[in-house]
Amino acid sequence: MKFSSVSIPTPQKPSVSDVILTTYTSQHGDSGGLVYSYTSSTNTRYTVGINRGSVIYNGEKLGVCVKAYMINKRLEVERY
Repeated sequence: MKFSSVSIPTPQKPSVSDVILTTYTSQHGDSGGLVYSYTSSTNTRYTVGINRGSVIYNGEKLGVCVKAYMINKRLEVERY
């Protein structure tokens, strides 16, 4: 998975700021699902954020992920 933190304009929707673009495949119905990063050497999964969908960016279809820390900040919550 490659990560790129960007702001993107989306057609007929508000712009999305400070999101992660990744190479995971996002299908219709995946929005709202958790996005994890897996480190095999420690068998650890880290919560990256929540899937927002996909977008064509620089000619490539990429998954769009809202960062977990941004969600926590906005909701004024902490991860256990």
